[in-house]
Amino acid sequence: MTQQEFNEQLESILAKTADLPAAERAKIIETADATRARDKEIRESTSRARLALDDWRLRQKYLLFDAEATLREARAQQDEDV
Repeated sequence: MTQQEFNEQLESILAKTADLPAAERAKIIETADATRARDKEIRESTSRARLALDDWRLRQKYLLFDAEATLREARAQQDEDV
C-alpha cells in the first residue's frame, strides 16, 4: 500500500465517523492519529534498515575487492620469488 492509498483509506474512515457521537468520534480520531504515528515510525524504520543494508552491501563489496587484491599481490610476490 502506498502512502497515498494509506492516507486516502484513513481519511475515508474518518469521514464515515462524521455522524457518530462526539465521544465515539474522539476515540476513533485518537486511534487514527496513533495509526498515523505508527505508520510514520514503521516507514522511517524501514528506510533506516534499507540504508543499513545498502551500507552493509557496500562494505561486503569492498572487503571482497580487498581480499582479491591481497590474493593477487601474494601471487605476484610468489611469481617474483620463483
